[in-house]
Amino acid sequence: KIVSEQEVLGAQWLHQKALSSLAFVYADAVSVSHHLTAYGMIPYEYLRTLSNFTRLDSGSYVYLRRLNVIDGIVLARNQLLNTTELSSLLNSSNKIYSNGESEIYASVPQDGS
Repeated sequence: KIVSEQEVLGAQWLHQKALSSLAFVYADAVSVSHHLTAYGMIPYEYLRTLSNFTRLDSGSYVYLRRLNVIDGIVLARNQLLNTTELSSLLNSSNKIYSNGESEIYASVPQDGS
């Protein structure tokens, strides 16, 4: 399978959260171009591709799929990253969803935002 049922369920769950708050969603390049638009029905203008330089906007979300969670690989625009390269980003966020193959994190609001 190219897309697992758990990845679809995570994208669908995120659809309700992200659209209700009009928040940005950060994900790997494949999730931005496929999973979140096709299954999460999140408009492309709310999607951002993860990189090792990503800084989350307050109130935004991070969507991780099976490749990111299980295999530890993130497909950025022009490079492969190890998920551990995003550990400080993820550690400063709250995990709000996990189903074994996809995870969703919410950014922690910064003081003054």
